[in-house]
Parts: sequence; C-alpha cells; structure tokens
Amino acid sequence: DNLIQDTGDNACGLDSQNIYALVGVDPKLGPLTDFGGPGRQLFPLLIDSPAIDGSRDNVNCTLTDQRGAPRPVDADLPYKEGVMCDYGTYEIGYNPTLSKQVDNPTPLPGQTITFTLIVANTELTVTNGLISDTLPAGLNFVGPITLEPAGVGNAGAAPPTLASGLTISNGQRITVTFPVTVSYGLAAGTLLTNSVAISGTRFPTPVQAAVAITVSNAPPAADAGPPQTANPGDPVTLDGSGSSDLNGDALTYQWTQTGGPAVSLSDATAVKPVFTAPGGPAVLTFTLTVTDSVGAVSTPAVTAVNVTNYTVYLPLAVRGP
Repeated sequence: DNLIQDTGDNACGLDSQNIYALVGVDPKLGPLTDFGGPGRQLFPLLIDSPAIDGSRDNVNCTLTDQRGAPRPVDADLPYKEGVMCDYGTYEIGYNPTLSKQVDNPTPLPGQTITFTLIVANTELTVTNGLISDTLPAGLNFVGPITLEPAGVGNAGAAPPTLASGLTISNGQRITVTFPVTVSYGLAAGTLLTNSVAISGTRFPTPVQAAVAITVSNAPPAADAGPPQTANPGDPVTLDGSGSSDLNGDALTYQWTQTGGPAVSLSDATAVKPVFTAPGGPAVLTFTLTVTDSVGAVSTPAVTAVNVTNYTVYLPLAVRGP
C-alpha cells in the first residue's frame, strides 16, 4: 500500500489506477516528531489524513508501527468497513497525553497542596473517558474536584474517580484540579508518589502519569506552660509537655532561668523540671527551647512564676462588757 503526494515520474511509476496506491494526494502529515530516539522520528498523521485506515487488507500490517504503538486501530470511519492499518509507519490511535503537576513539591505536614492533571488529545476522539487517581497514605482529599472546560464530562466527588464520561476531541485539552492535605507526623524526607490514569473506549492500555512530593521538616514549637503563683518555699513544677513537632520527631528540652532570684532546677533538660520557690516575694521567669531529631530549634517560649508572701489570718478578739 502506498500514498504518494507526487505524480508522474516522481511517483515511482504508480498512478491512481493501482489498487494499492493513492497518488497525487496530500497525506496531511504533522511536523516531524521525536517519539523516543533514533528510528522513532516520524511525521504523525493528522486527523483528516487519507492514510487513516487506508490499507486494502492487513496482509502486510505489522503488529506495531515504527514508534511501537499497536496496530491496526479502528478509526471508525463511516466509509470504511473492518479494522485496517493506516498507510505508512505511523498508526493513528486513541492516545491522549497525560501530565500531572503539583503546586508545592516540598510541603510541610498539615499543609494543603493542589494537584493539576492535564489531558491533551491530538489524535482520534476519546469517548467514555475515565480519569482515576488513588491517593497514597499520607495524602488526604479535601476537595472539591474541578473539571474544565465545562461540558466535557462529569467531575467526580472524590478519588479514585476524578472524572468520568469524558469526550475529548482532536485538538482539545482538559484540566482537572483537586486539593489534598499532607498528614501530620510524617518524617522529613518522606517521599509520596501520586499516580493517575486515563482510560476510555478502545484504549489499548490506560495512559498514566505520576508526580512525587517530598515532606519537608517543620521546626518544633515550644510551650513553656501558663504562668503560675506559688508561696515561698513551695515546690514548683515547670511544664513543657505542650511542646510539639509537626513531623512527629522526638524532642529534647532546654530550660533557662532569665529573671528573678536564682533557683536550682532538678533537671534543665527535663520536660517537667522542679525547683523550690525562694523564701520571699519574687517574680521568676524561664524560657524553654526544644530541638527536633534533625536539629531544628524552636523559638523560645516564656513562662513566669509569681512568688507571694503568705497571708496570715489572726483570730478576731472580741472584748466583753
């Protein structure tokens, strides 16, 4: 089978009377495109190319075209019966391209990020398209799912179905976006890969794409506890147990006295150190910093202890008559 745009001597002696040749016909090819290195640089067929389903029979039809794409593919032409190979080394098919992006590839635990999927179709019209996405553990859907442009199909309510009933014409591009949150407690450096696939009527195999995010480290947050009031000589316990780390890292503690008469802490690196209040009125201040397992240090947190005098109540003496 041959399709030759030239005529006469440039057509190798073939003419349109030859049942295995189309001569003097514009093949309607796209620009030279690299489909994967040497031997895969081809001129793709345009959607209205006469080469589509042009073969009279499939006797010499290879199982794949020069790119490795399967053939034959039925273009469902109204004037062509049966499934026939396209002329040449390129078999047009139902092959939309799919890409996936994320607005923040290095989020912190608890942050919201948004995925964007882009489907572009340069070949045969995709019908009954389905876009599916199963989120990995560590990513939590918050919605909604947005599908653009309107009228191409139905946006899903939640993963795994992002969109269904899609009709994507030649030259059309659709976009799907949806937000998720990153789980708390994920260690810094955790890699989360999110994959998506589109399938449809007559797809040989689903088209897939993926994007990865890496969880960043969040500095810990110190909490030195609320202000306290104590009497002279009382035991006082400072409390840093409200300190936290979004990544779930183990914390180390460092208490420092920054004001008032010096007191001795039972353990300046304990979560809840204890000291004895001084013997007279005073205001004692302390700071707490915490450090996570990768060395990130919190902003200091401050607390105060107000030491007051005892109040002595004397009995009321009543003088009789």
